[in-house]
Amino acid sequence: MNLSAQHALVDLHILPSDYDEQDYYRLQEVMGAREVEDRPMNMQAKSADEFLSNLGL
Repeated sequence: MNLSAQHALVDLHILPSDYDEQDYYRLQEVMGAREVEDRPMNMQAKSADEFLSNLGL
């Protein structure tokens, strides 16, 4: 947790008072968000066309 606080304070320029008031679990969820192209591929495709579309074909 100390490392997360350090990154928030140093890299994200969050004030210590603001960091202490934040919900830790929500902050971790937000920090773990990924761009659409960086997310795991949807393996629950409903059709072969949708599966190939997910592969970019």
